[in-house]
Amino acid sequence: MPNDLTQKAIKMILSGGTLLSEPCPYCKGVRVMKDGHALCVNCGKEPEQKPTKTQTKEKSLFLP
Repeated sequence: MPNDLTQKAIKMILSGGTLLSEPCPYCKGVRVMKDGHALCVNCGKEPEQKPTKTQTKEKSLFLP
C-alpha cells in the first residue's frame, strides 16, 4: 500500500469516512467511503460514487 494512499485513507477516516464491506472491484483491496467517494487504499481507484443525503436533497430542490 503506497504511503500517499495510506495517508489519504487515514485523513478520510479521521474526518468521518467509513470502511466499506465490499472490496475494490479491481484489486479486491479495502475501500474507504467519504462524501460519496469510495477510495481503494490498495490501488487508489475510485470506482463507485454514491450520492449522500445532502447531495440528494440539493438535487431535489431544483426539480419541478
